[in-house]
Amino acid sequence: PGGPESVDAHLVVVGAVTGTIHTSTGTPVVGATVWAVSPHDTWVPTGWTTTGGDGRFSFVGLPPETYRFVAAAPGGPATWYAGASSRATATPVTVSTTAVDLTLTLTTP
Repeated sequence: PGGPESVDAHLVVVGAVTGTIHTSTGTPVVGATVWAVSPHDTWVPTGWTTTGGDGRFSFVGLPPETYRFVAAAPGGPATWYAGASSRATATPVTVSTTAVDLTLTLTTP
């Protein structure tokens, strides 16, 4: 009741990353965990998700940043994007308002 009200609103730009996790023979990896690690992350990554029955995963709402992605099959070793052996050597992926699609190949137990 009474006079007009004002609202301050700020739009936040976010990015999306989708992808597929599969074995070296092309079999989708079900239940793999995928982590999005920003340069500011220490022990806790910015985001994580798991793959579905088709080996697909998605991150929606990642803040624009350069990330390194790492995935692990249930009970298996972690593999960084582009086959890197460590965070330091992993290929960085820039996430902005344009969708990114990744494919990671894992060694499964």
